[in-house]
Amino acid sequence: MSSSDAEVACCASQDDAPLLRRVVAPSRSQWEWITSICCALSYACTYFWRYPAFVLPPDVLDVPVRGGFTLRSCISFAFIGGFAAAKLPAAHFASSRLFFRHRRTLLLSLITSSMLIEGAGLAAPHPAAKVGAVFASAFLSSFLWGCMLTYLEGRVTTERHVALATLCLIYAGNASRGAGSAFLSAGVSPAAMPLAVGACAWTPSAALLLLLDRAPRPSAADVAARTARRPMGGEARRAFLRRWACGLAPLCVAYALLTGVRSLRDLFADQLFAASLGAPGGAAPGWILWTADLPGALVSAATLVAFGRIRDSHRAMQAMLSVMIAATCLALVATGAWQLGLLGGGSWQLLLGTGVFLCYATMGTPFYERLLAATRTEGTIALLVFLSDFGGYLVSLALLLAKSLSGVGGGAASAADRAREAEAALSLFIRVVWGAGGAMLVLLVVAKVAFGVSLNWRADRGPWREGDEGSCHRGVERHAA
Repeated sequence: MSSSDAEVACCASQDDAPLLRRVVAPSRSQWEWITSICCALSYACTYFWRYPAFVLPPDVLDVPVRGGFTLRSCISFAFIGGFAAAKLPAAHFASSRLFFRHRRTLLLSLITSSMLIEGAGLAAPHPAAKVGAVFASAFLSSFLWGCMLTYLEGRVTTERHVALATLCLIYAGNASRGAGSAFLSAGVSPAAMPLAVGACAWTPSAALLLLLDRAPRPSAADVAARTARRPMGGEARRAFLRRWACGLAPLCVAYALLTGVRSLRDLFADQLFAASLGAPGGAAPGWILWTADLPGALVSAATLVAFGRIRDSHRAMQAMLSVMIAATCLALVATGAWQLGLLGGGSWQLLLGTGVFLCYATMGTPFYERLLAATRTEGTIALLVFLSDFGGYLVSLALLLAKSLSGVGGGAASAADRAREAEAALSLFIRVVWGAGGAMLVLLVVAKVAFGVSLNWRADRGPWREGDEGSCHRGVERHAA
């Protein structure tokens, strides 16, 4: 395949001599950094109109809506439900020719509409309008990350791009909540705050997206190493999923369970950290909230960069699955050591966070990138990313329902009641960690064996050549250095 064919296959056409290139003329390596930074920060900015709703004052969020549920609970359900409901349509959308032909325009429309709907809807006086706006905005926002990944996939530097995005997104949620609180402290009314914060973040998000769209498409060397990325029709998607179902099915279930553990940890963060540290009054100290995920973010980013140095995608997949298993074991061993009194609460949370984030960062985008490269499939990883996320959000929704029905984290008034709630949340979390972690170990071992057999992987062999069916075959050859 020629370089021009690869560019047509990977995305929408560009101008022959964009003004930006004539003026700035960055090198190819500089464009790689620009691509990483623009994609990571553009998406991170979208958090600033998704999360400020959760820091609205109690007199807004604690208003009863129906059936004993407060506006806070309804917004949480709408948020996660909107993301879950969008995943299957998004998988079809991101694989379509329509998206690849009009990627920039469609992404800009999604960013703009999700921001406006959230900001304007939360300014409405009726609770139902607020809940509906959060659901609609979350539905549209759910398309963004998987679709934006199409700018990063199909490159020998994809893992490095995802590593930078991982570092940015770890703290985007906290930063966006902090921005909302800062606007409220500055005197912005609760009705106007979400739109004000969102509008401020929309400008850099849109500008970075436009710059990202100007980046060079994957080179001929990228296509040779990782295959061309292009739309996938319905029959091609179904054939691919059937062909690799033995490995993908257990991997996706493991991903959903891991997402549940991460969601539960996020939902009960204050209570979990307070109980594990023995903090008085059921309130976690501020330092643990900001540092608990830092080791996991740094280790995950470093590991992804290291994966990028493995040129053989077969070996990279096996290495990734081994790291997922090791990370799961780390989380379980750390939990057991804490229960036996061999670790302090702070050390447990740091090691647990490292295991969770390392497994999470490796299991999705990087693995799917290498799967398409190893099988010589000309498609898009967005399909697999959205399908995996769908299962993850279903588990998260179930856990949120369990949280609401159990009354854990319901906002107890006294310090003693908050401490009891923290202990109850910790007990629930530990059971989920052991149950989900044990199941994940089995599922990941099954996936490792299934992919090893179905790919006919050998340590002394390189990637397959493209076969008659355009996806994969049993022959192998060494990839040129």
